[in-house]
Amino acid sequence: MNEEFTVVTSFSPGRLEWLGNHTDYNNGVALSVAIDLGVTAVVTRRGDRQVRLRSASREGVQSFKLDELTQQIYGGWFGYVLGVVDLFKSDGLIDTGLDVEVRSTLPEGAGLSSSAALECAVGLALLKLSGAKMNLLELAKLCQKAEHYYVGTQCGLLDQISSLAARSGEALVIDFRSLQYHSVKLPEGLCFLVVPSGVKHSLVAGEYNVRKASCEAAARAMGVPDLASADVEMLKLHRGVMDDRVYRRALHVLGEITRVKLAISFLEAGDITSVGRLMWESHKSSQENFQNSCAELDGIVEWFARDGRALGARLSGGGFGGSAIVLCREELAEDLIEDYMKAHGKVLGDSRPMLCRAGVGGWELAALP
Repeated sequence: MNEEFTVVTSFSPGRLEWLGNHTDYNNGVALSVAIDLGVTAVVTRRGDRQVRLRSASREGVQSFKLDELTQQIYGGWFGYVLGVVDLFKSDGLIDTGLDVEVRSTLPEGAGLSSSAALECAVGLALLKLSGAKMNLLELAKLCQKAEHYYVGTQCGLLDQISSLAARSGEALVIDFRSLQYHSVKLPEGLCFLVVPSGVKHSLVAGEYNVRKASCEAAARAMGVPDLASADVEMLKLHRGVMDDRVYRRALHVLGEITRVKLAISFLEAGDITSVGRLMWESHKSSQENFQNSCAELDGIVEWFARDGRALGARLSGGGFGGSAIVLCREELAEDLIEDYMKAHGKVLGDSRPMLCRAGVGGWELAALP
């Protein structure tokens, strides 16, 4: 442990999956942005071997013995934290008890990756506290492993890399085969509205893992290691050797990979209108092919499509509830929010759309070597 520090405070932001739905675990590409909301973790070294966890949004303290932590599925929010702590312990990077206090400005279950923000915030704090040397991708993979083996969600690396690596005012392009990433400058005057569906998604409930299995089945049927090694023409040639549901889910992922690549070229050309069009197309594919939308998310996207002022809208994240994201010009954002609330306020209550801007990732904020 690094004796220089007793208490470390770190922050890691949530993210918006702009385009590239379920492409990460298929070794495809994705376009994301970090946002100016996230999770703060305060980690304090203890003199004993107790691990005590407290969340500002919940009553009580969860207490565990450091030496009894093991790889298992923990129920509840603390599974994400215990996974990261246990992996640091297993690698010999921490050897004392810890107090971990977390607070978040991200609504849970909204599709903004509050789970990855939590993992990364705790991971960044433990890096500083332990004095360990780890690069950004190593930390992202450690946090992903925590989610796989201590929570049970077989997620890709989109959320963790986005939460750590994003830059303010820029979109992040991630290639999941090479794990290389780079930023693309966003045009001035753009923002995102995050519109809650009122349906709290739960990726651990199984649908996420079912979709992942379908993608793997499609790749096997085509004789390729992953969907990113195929294309739509190859998929069509093999349609007769796979279940229609598997075919459609693969069609969505391959379409998303194409949409990301197009969006990058449009962004570089300053053609934000065409990027918005790709968002509408992405959501339609989620409805019809991947079937990870829901009536509430569809209603949000349809309202903004009818209104005509938004540049694009789609579900964001794993789906099955959570939030839709809306791309709009900043000067129209407040009026759009107010008009949307006039139409839906009685149903949504206090769940107002949130105005978000592209924020900075936790790695840069931590100023780690």
